[in-house]
Amino acid sequence: MAKSLKELGEIIQRSEANARTDMQDLKGEMRRMTATVEKVMKIAEYAKELADANVNKIESLTKRISQMNDRQRRRNLKFPGISEDIENKDLEKEMLEWLKEQGIEIEQNEIERVHWVFTSRGASGLPRVVIMAFTREKVRDQIYKSLRQKADLQFKQ
Repeated sequence: MAKSLKELGEIIQRSEANARTDMQDLKGEMRRMTATVEKVMKIAEYAKELADANVNKIESLTKRISQMNDRQRRRNLKFPGISEDIENKDLEKEMLEWLKEQGIEIEQNEIERVHWVFTSRGASGLPRVVIMAFTREKVRDQIYKSLRQKADLQFKQ
């Protein structure tokens, strides 16, 4: 029995030594994992800072685009009640002729574009709005001032 107690004691000592070695290995692994988690946390914090900066940049760019669109619209004049009998390809020409009839002489190169607003109203026959975009606000302002002075201003039918 003394022999088995001695063997049992040796087994316990080996088990304790193995347990200590395993614990040391686990502690080392925990330190490595802790260091890795700290690195990941730093990377995540940096990524969050970048994301916040990008959100701010996106908001700033969105605001600038909106301001640019608003500035671009300043060169537009809306003409309501224009008959849809005019085809799109002749719309600019018809608008230039109408302005000429009103005593307003402008060159074709002073017009950036002329287009209908929205889609056709179909069978209702209601006229749509035409938008003329001019190359400069000054031209638009002169035309607007001239048209405001006209009484009973109507587009030819």
